[in-house]
Amino acid sequence: MSDLIGNEESMMYVSTFEGKFVIKVSEHTPNAVTRTNKNGKVVHEKQFNVINGTIVDISEKDSDFGKRWMFTIEAGGKKLSLESSQKGSLATTIINRLPNMNIAQPIKIKIAYNASKERTMFFVSQNDTNVEDKYQKWNKESKEWERFFAYPSWEKVMIDGEEKYDASKQIAFGKKVVKKYFADAYVAAVPVVEKEPAYEEPSNPDTEEEDDIPF
Repeated sequence: MSDLIGNEESMMYVSTFEGKFVIKVSEHTPNAVTRTNKNGKVVHEKQFNVINGTIVDISEKDSDFGKRWMFTIEAGGKKLSLESSQKGSLATTIINRLPNMNIAQPIKIKIAYNASKERTMFFVSQNDTNVEDKYQKWNKESKEWERFFAYPSWEKVMIDGEEKYDASKQIAFGKKVVKKYFADAYVAAVPVVEKEPAYEEPSNPDTEEEDDIPF
């Protein structure tokens, strides 16, 4: 947390890149960062590390990489559109904390980069208090995930002879959570069943790309 940069600004259409929130801007925008993306295209962006605002909608978006979550956040009189892979740590961080936050009040989302793990991390707070994940917790002593309310882990599957991690059940669970708190979201109308905590063996997708690592 101490390594987080302290700038806070309102944004409109936001994505993430290497531990920063980014928004596309024109070439000559002051303080813009220029880089070449993975498609070989030169882009110009402003980079930020904090978003303040109230989540007013969560919806699904079709993309070339499959369905993605769009988090609409009102901040400073403007609406921000924050995009995430449905199996990405950003989506998991926000959705798994919905039951532990007052969705009618503003939250703060901070982004940071863990260089040792080459991983982007997200932190959510409300009223200066950290908002905890309701469905899973990392046990530092056992170095294992503790999962609650039958929250599913990623599963190892064989695809074309190659072992990969499948997040389908976790994504489906997340859709139920979203539907519970945002009734107009374009997801299946299936209630979240919360029962006695159940532990499942943790998945370990260390070889997945940054956006594909569960928080």
